[in-house]
Amino acid sequence: MLNNLLKMTAITLIWKKYRRGIVAIAILIAYCWLVAIIHQDYLSYRALAGSDDTLGLSFILKWLAWLVGFAVYFFYDSDPAKAAAQRPVAHSDNNIHTDASDQPPRGDTDAFSAIRDKKKLRSKADVVIDKHRP
Repeated sequence: MLNNLLKMTAITLIWKKYRRGIVAIAILIAYCWLVAIIHQDYLSYRALAGSDDTLGLSFILKWLAWLVGFAVYFFYDSDPAKAAAQRPVAHSDNNIHTDASDQPPRGDTDAFSAIRDKKKLRSKADVVIDKHRP
């Protein structure tokens, strides 16, 4: 039972992390399979009809359809928004900018403007310590 739980957990983690890629590959495989089935059906029809005059064109169209499918897949896979979302964000506490353009706008709608404008910030612990000092 624990083995099944571990397997399901691993599958769930893999699905959550790679869902977009798994779905894209599955759609690409289904598309290529569908194009191949349609082409095979066309070849069977042409064999029964006894005409081979457009046989070469059918192969060109099949390969073009496959190339379009791969191009759509690679365009979908190289989406810039997805790449930016997957890129790790580096946070550096050492580089604190105090430029005015980096500061959020201050106004009546800013709930923290009163806290930012105080000269000295004190916590509850500071108040308790000050009360108990002789």
